[in-house]
Amino acid sequence: MRRTTIPVAVALVTLAVALAGCGAAPRLTAAAYRERVNGILDRAAASVLAAKRETSIPGTARALTRSEQVLDRAADEIAALRPPKGADRANRDLAAGIRQYALDVGMAAGSLIANDQMTYLRVTLAAKGPKAVGAAVRELRAAGVDLTALPGAG
Repeated sequence: MRRTTIPVAVALVTLAVALAGCGAAPRLTAAAYRERVNGILDRAAASVLAAKRETSIPGTARALTRSEQVLDRAADEIAALRPPKGADRANRDLAAGIRQYALDVGMAAGSLIANDQMTYLRVTLAAKGPKAVGAAVRELRAAGVDLTALPGAG
C-alpha cells in the first residue's frame, strides 16, 4: 500500500502546484505598474481636458460622453492589473475612483444634453470621482508607487 501512496501524493502535490499558478499573471514591479497606470491615466486625462476645451454646450456634452467611455475603459484596465505587493487595495480604490469619475462625467453630459445647466453645475460641484481618484493616488504613493493624477483629482 505504501508504494502506491507516495506516487499518488507526489502527483497530487504536482497538480496542486500547477493549478495554483494557472491564470495568475505575475505582479508588476512598482516601475512597471507606474508606467502602465500613468499611460492609462494620461489617455483619460487627455479626454477630460478635451472636454474642458469645448466652447459650445453640445460640443461639451459630446466630449463628456466620450470622456465617460474613456474613463470606464481606464477603470477596467486598472482593475485588471496585478499591482506590486502591498498596493492591491489602493489599485482597487483607484479603479473605483475612476469609475465614480466616469459616472460624474456621464451625469454632467446628461444634464447638458437635457439643456439643464443648473443640474450640470450641481453635478460638477458635487462630483465624488476626482476626490476618490486623488485619495487613491495618495494611497499608492504611500505604498511606494508615485503616479500622475487625472485633472481635478484632489
